[in-house]
Amino acid sequence: MLNKAMRGLILRGGALGDGLLTLPVLHALRRAFPGIVLQWAGNPRLAGLLLTAGLVQRYRSLDEAVMAELYVPRGSLNAAPPAALCWRTHAALRAGEAAWVQSFDFILHFLHDPDGVVAENLNRMGARQLIQQSPLVAEGHAFRHFLRALTELGITAPNVPEVWLPWPEANRKAGRARLNRLGLKGDVLAIHPGSGSPRKNWPLEKFMALGRRLRDEGMKVLFLLGEAEASFPALQESGMAVLREAPIETVADALSACGRYVGNDSGVTHLAAALGLPVVAIFGPTEPAVWGPLAPKSVAIRSAERTSRSLAAVPVKSVMQALRVNSKWQR
Repeated sequence: MLNKAMRGLILRGGALGDGLLTLPVLHALRRAFPGIVLQWAGNPRLAGLLLTAGLVQRYRSLDEAVMAELYVPRGSLNAAPPAALCWRTHAALRAGEAAWVQSFDFILHFLHDPDGVVAENLNRMGARQLIQQSPLVAEGHAFRHFLRALTELGITAPNVPEVWLPWPEANRKAGRARLNRLGLKGDVLAIHPGSGSPRKNWPLEKFMALGRRLRDEGMKVLFLLGEAEASFPALQESGMAVLREAPIETVADALSACGRYVGNDSGVTHLAAALGLPVVAIFGPTEPAVWGPLAPKSVAIRSAERTSRSLAAVPVKSVMQALRVNSKWQR
């Protein structure tokens, strides 16, 4: 019988949005087992968000060399040590990793592991209870796909909170101060015109046209630009308030102080939704029924066809209408 003082490990690869779509698993575990100590092993970009929100107590990057060895067939027993390590040091590290694996009451394995290599290595290292769920979603929304893994722990039909990433008030105040320094006071709408793939992006000129129309109607508008979008010259010359290439925790601070959000199918869109913002998400090649934002206050605008060309044809007025219809969303 699992107890309230248990320790759990979640292994989850992928980008920022992939990790954020797994947040319901953390909420369900914390509700079912108060006092649980959770560790997340995954994308380092998510670490600060999960730790700041208090959803996990520890974080480990899957980029670590020893973690990468989980993918080596029979790696936990037979793999040669890295060149910089002697066999004795390497054996000690392996013993430490095995003790780490054995310290968890259960491990949720959401890594892509078609040949079962990771699962085999974890079992060989002494995992007490290994629960495996492929990251490839066969049907339904992604978050429900991952929640199904919890049935082995006796968790079914968890509640759906309005805020998946509870952000501390001190961080929210820091975000408000940053917006003020950018000249944005009162109700602010955030726009992120990028994503992890250009094919998922609504055209920048349409985002800019949307921003101008909103500004003309008296709305304060903030553009969020990541590394891939930071050099957009047209936006730099537009006079719009812009937050460029900020750490993801800083982006979360700023978003938590905003009232609404518009963006593509992206990690930042999922972040805005997880923080509880009313979100309008514009989808093209991807399917919102599977990858849509996790929020009761979110609306997905779908292009007529699941292509980049069809996405580019979505008119600005459609996004404006979605914002107007849901103006009651303002926090």
